[in-house]
Amino acid sequence: MRTIGEEIEIARTKKEQSENELKVLLNRKRDTERRERTHRLIERGAILESLVDGLDDLTNEQVQDLLIVALETEQARQHLRGLGVPL
Repeated sequence: MRTIGEEIEIARTKKEQSENELKVLLNRKRDTERRERTHRLIERGAILESLVDGLDDLTNEQVQDLLIVALETEQARQHLRGLGVPL
């Protein structure tokens, strides 16, 4: 038969194990989300480069300016709203 002190120690050990398992799961979730975001960014960059010849010769700032101008049109805003993108 276990003493109360032994039961407390067992409970503390289980708590620590659960906390460690939670940390592992949260890290795995964060890593998965990071990999998914990285993959999405690469795919979208590839799509953009496939649509604009010579894009690789532009700086990041020039690409950003291009996208700002393109997305400021009313037609682009209507299309985005139609896709459910909040503006």
